Amino acid sequence: MALTHKELRLEVTRNVNPFRSLSRHRITRFLNLAQDQIVEMAQWRELERLAEFTSGFEDDPERDQLINLDSFLPSSDRLDKLVSLHVTTDGQQRRLVFVPALALDRRWDAIPFAGGGEGADLTAVAPTHFALRYHTVQLRPIPNQALNYAIRYRILPTALAAAGDTSDLKEKDELIITMASRSIMMAVSGEEAQELRRDLTIEMNRHVKQAKKQNNRQPGMDIPSSSDRGAGRGEYWKDPFVRSMHPYDSFH
Repeated sequence: MALTHKELRLEVTRNVNPFRSLSRHRITRFLNLAQDQIVEMAQWRELERLAEFTSGFEDDPERDQLINLDSFLPSSDRLDKLVSLHVTTDGQQRRLVFVPALALDRRWDAIPFAGGGEGADLTAVAPTHFALRYHTVQLRPIPNQALNYAIRYRILPTALAAAGDTSDLKEKDELIITMASRSIMMAVSGEEAQELRRDLTIEMNRHVKQAKKQNNRQPGMDIPSSSDRGAGRGEYWKDPFVRSMHPYDSFH
């Protein structure tokens, strides 16, 4: 059973109390710092999320090329990284190809756009590539209709605040306690403090190794896709990101 914020705080207090006396608020800051540091150590499965949504369509290329993810994701989710983006067209789901924003601007000079107004070409246009600008997705080509999307993303753990809060990092309470205690002890001098830091470092490394091993055993979230090879390769000559073709691609 996961420890509450209050229980985590008490454990850290027991570790460092002989050397430092800190307020509850300062210990909470070290606990949240430990969470942020742990996030950088691996791609933790418990922080992965899936979401599906339908984009709007305004018949305006400046607006229809953009998807603000904050408008579709739960407000409690702090987006850390977008892992994959899929679009559904003709009943089939396809993974969009990620490209850096500068590359998207540089290589896609002429923006194909078929508006949905009266007398417009009603041929469906669906994006094949995307760039990410903070929490906003930029699509190419620009869609000319509302489309269904599915995204896989990773969140940042919610900061501990209330006494009953538990960490979004599952089965890592001991690691959080050890890392927070070690960070506090870094500012303490003396032979005994140095010995405690050494013990905490050994313990931290052991918990990290164990957590990563457990993480690798967990199945990752994935989104089934009709094709994960990106753009519609049947008309590869229209794709500004395709420089050459492998014979295998012509069948996809």
